[in-house]
Amino acid sequence: MRFDVSSTIVARASPEGKGAIGVVRLSGSESWEIVLRSFRTRNGKPVDFIPWQARYGLFLNGDSVIDEVIVLPFKAPHSYTGEDMVEIYCHGNDIIIKKIVEKLIKEGARHAEPGEFTLRAVINGRMDMRSSVVIDSLIKAESDYIVEKAIKELTGASSENVLCELADSIAEILAHVESIVEFPEEDIPELSLTSLDLISQKINSIVEKARKGVMLQKGIKVVISGEPNVGKSTLFNRLLSMERVVVSSTPGTTGDVIGEDIEIEGVKIKLFDTPGIQEYKEPLMKKSMDMAEKFLRDAHIVMFVVDAEKGFTRKSAEILSSIRNKRVIKIINKIDKKNVNIKNFEDAIKISALKGVNIDRVFLTLRREIKNIFEEEFMVVPESVLFLLEDIKKGIERVKELIPFYDMVAQELKASLRYAQVLCGRNNDPDILGMIFSKFCIGK
Repeated sequence: MRFDVSSTIVARASPEGKGAIGVVRLSGSESWEIVLRSFRTRNGKPVDFIPWQARYGLFLNGDSVIDEVIVLPFKAPHSYTGEDMVEIYCHGNDIIIKKIVEKLIKEGARHAEPGEFTLRAVINGRMDMRSSVVIDSLIKAESDYIVEKAIKELTGASSENVLCELADSIAEILAHVESIVEFPEEDIPELSLTSLDLISQKINSIVEKARKGVMLQKGIKVVISGEPNVGKSTLFNRLLSMERVVVSSTPGTTGDVIGEDIEIEGVKIKLFDTPGIQEYKEPLMKKSMDMAEKFLRDAHIVMFVVDAEKGFTRKSAEILSSIRNKRVIKIINKIDKKNVNIKNFEDAIKISALKGVNIDRVFLTLRREIKNIFEEEFMVVPESVLFLLEDIKKGIERVKELIPFYDMVAQELKASLRYAQVLCGRNNDPDILGMIFSKFCIGK
């Protein structure tokens, strides 16, 4: 997506829905003139704007009053976008905001694309690329941890230096490759795989941190797993404090993955109840098992449940072995039963989901695991940036396969360098910027 940065843009900057205050913002060289055509004092007199001084009055459509508003003008370059801007504060009603935006478009403004205000801030040097993508993640954050991490990156050391180092490394190798292509008669050394491996290590580390950051922004995935009829659904209901799933003593009652969002100490948790894992011949149940296993693979934390009467079976051992690289909370359920067997599972939390026994210990352990996840290193980036980083990673891998076809190697390196330079703020390529900012909020 390409943006026309020469036009004056308008969009609502407050969330949809009713509220005390609604905000409409404009940016561009004609912002002041466009607003002044529809803005008057309470006595109907024209208004003169003074930069950064709020004015109270009426926003009009012809002779009809749309709303009483406060208008705040900004003068370039001292504004969010670095351009002339106006913010209009009205009553927070969707109908009023829509009428104001429509009138401003009628007067010559263009409706802003998602992220276009922040794009202009980057192009005009009011904000670096790293800060702009952190702001998007900050707005969309659904946990205290992400908010705190984003604020730290905005106000302290950012990862932009890491991205610039990556761009420098790619540029250095590209220069070497172009020398080989342009001066074939010279005795220039071949491109070594060692230098490419060093870049691969850098980009792999960055991608891993970015991938983790994107996942955490979407919420921590906690999956309840185990054999059939161990009380997974009862535990699921207990953790939700509601009867979300029908519970039965018949094995295999849960035939689908069921999920609900909960919040624990400011962190969004996506809690999933999964079918009991066992071998099935029926196509429908096999499909159900495939889904359960996929959710298990994608989980950040697994609550692995064992039946206290059956004990830690060979099948449970197999399932637990398959998730040994995951964060696992071991739970032995149904301790209220008479014949309890906890052999080989003594380190598990002993609960009765039905009676609510030791559920507080489950929450305590879950909080600890969540805290440990957020203490690991990750990058706060939107998914669009992760896609670009993954493209750089794939490009470097293709380069290794293309040697010694150096014309093709150079093309791959140029594409990777272009992406890296945009991400570290050295290149304002409109196509790449459009790809990144198109996922931002409208009005930001």
